[in-house]
Amino acid sequence: MKRKSIAFVIIAALLLTLASFSMTFADTAAPGQVTVKSVKAKTASSDSGKASVTVKWKKQKGASGYQIYVKRIDGDWAYVKTVGGKKSSARIKACVGKNFIQVRAISKNGDRTLAGPFSEPKSFKVKAKMTLQKYMKKHGSVRKSLEKEAAANGTTLKFRDNDLIYTYDLSKDIDAASLTPERIKELNNELTKDAGTFSRIAKIFNRACVLGGCRVIVKYIHNGNPVLIREFR
Repeated sequence: MKRKSIAFVIIAALLLTLASFSMTFADTAAPGQVTVKSVKAKTASSDSGKASVTVKWKKQKGASGYQIYVKRIDGDWAYVKTVGGKKSSARIKACVGKNFIQVRAISKNGDRTLAGPFSEPKSFKVKAKMTLQKYMKKHGSVRKSLEKEAAANGTTLKFRDNDLIYTYDLSKDIDAASLTPERIKELNNELTKDAGTFSRIAKIFNRACVLGGCRVIVKYIHNGNPVLIREFR
C-alpha cells in the first residue's frame, strides 16, 4: 500500500506540473497580425537621401512591443527599431524612392519572445528635391556616356530615384533549359565577388552628385522575366 501511495503522489504531482505548463504555454500565445493604418513620409534631404516617416498601426492585445522592418524596392527587408507595447505609431528614417514597411507585435514571457505574423507590406514613396535621376536629366551628356559604356558591356543602364539599375539579358546567351538553380547560384556568387566594386560605384555617385543613399541595382532577366536581383550601396 505504501508503494502505491508514493507512486500515486508522484503521478499526481507530474500531472499537475504538466497541466501548469500547458496553461502557461496557452497564456503566452503569440500576438495577432498587425494592421498598418497609414504611412506618411516627409520630403528627404538630398544630401542624406533620407526622410522622416511616420507609421501608424492598430494595437494588438497582449503585445509588449512592436518591431518595424523596411525595404527599398529591389532591396532586402531590414530591421529598423522596436517600440513599446503601448505605442501605436513610430517615426523612422527611410530612403528616397519607393519603400515597403511591415510591423509585427511581440510578447514577452520570461526569457521567451513570441512574435506574431508580419502585417501586409504597405508601400510608400519618399521624394526629394534632387535625386540621381533628376541629376542625370540635367546632365544629359553624362547620362548618355554612362549608358553607352553599359551597352558596350552588354547591359542596359537606367536611373530611378537614387538608383543606377544595370540589367543583363541572359536570353541572349543561354536558353531557358540552361538556367538551372545551380547556374543562378553561380551568377549570385559572381555578384558577391564584385560587391566591393558596385559599392564603390554607389559611393562615387554620392560624392560626385552630392547626394545620399545612391545604390547600384543589378538585374539578371531572361525573356523579360527577373531571374536574380541584387542591391549594392
